[in-house]
Amino acid sequence: GTSIQVIRPSDDVELLKKYVMKQMENLESRISVGKGGGGVHVQASTLGSLEALLEFLNENGVAVASFGIGQINVKDVKRADGGQKLLLAFDVKVTRQAMHYADSKGIEIIQS
Repeated sequence: GTSIQVIRPSDDVELLKKYVMKQMENLESRISVGKGGGGVHVQASTLGSLEALLEFLNENGVAVASFGIGQINVKDVKRADGGQKLLLAFDVKVTRQAMHYADSKGIEIIQS
């Protein structure tokens, strides 16, 4: 799994951002994401939660088109528009604008 990072005031935040982005790229390469078209969009609150959820979905044959971390905005819902029109949200908030966009496009958001 991914490691836990603690950021101190003296740390180079930009360097840590690059490290986390590399971790996300590594996760994407290990999991079948966006291969074969279609699939659901997955959004989680943390990298560790996202990793566990993606591995669970992968093991159970659920196609994942894309993924993200943090609050769900309209741009995240748009990612689900091209796939199965389904967004799985784990421990994240959905903005009002994102919910309205999803409703207007017939995209289902399943929250836990």
